[in-house]
Amino acid sequence: MLPTNPARVHSLRLVFRAAALVTIGLGLVLLAVTLVDPEVPATIRFLTIPFLVVGATDWFLWQVITPRGLKADAIEVTYLSLLERRRMPRSEVGQIFRGQVIQRGRGGAQWVKSYVFATSDGQVGLSCAATWFTDDGMAELARRLQVPIKGDFSAQVKDRVDPTSG
Repeated sequence: MLPTNPARVHSLRLVFRAAALVTIGLGLVLLAVTLVDPEVPATIRFLTIPFLVVGATDWFLWQVITPRGLKADAIEVTYLSLLERRRMPRSEVGQIFRGQVIQRGRGGAQWVKSYVFATSDGQVGLSCAATWFTDDGMAELARRLQVPIKGDFSAQVKDRVDPTSG
């Protein structure tokens, strides 16, 4: 298993931890105020519920968030993320290419620096965002897979990688 970039994982968990502490703290303050003062209007009392629910959700995400990972075994290379798992047969991995892959989202599409796992003839098998992994870690994975690692994150990749590019 190729571990993710520890700085990226730490910052993500820190955001959820801070959000959980702030929202749970505000919810508890509102709860205490409504319990101590019986003259607090019902609308203020009901504000306590959303703060506690959002805080509990943030806490849950902080506890269960799993960083992305790359796993290579004798059969396949697997990219694991929170909501998806992509696989490529290990025997088909011919190179790892540093390029840009288009990522679509609610705000539109953008090119993201990625590690692209391609066959020896250049067909893209899977890709993963470069921000999640260190370059040294990916070079070690390429060494273990006995495939070259090429590119410099400047080429835009759609469905094929130029197998002669270096």
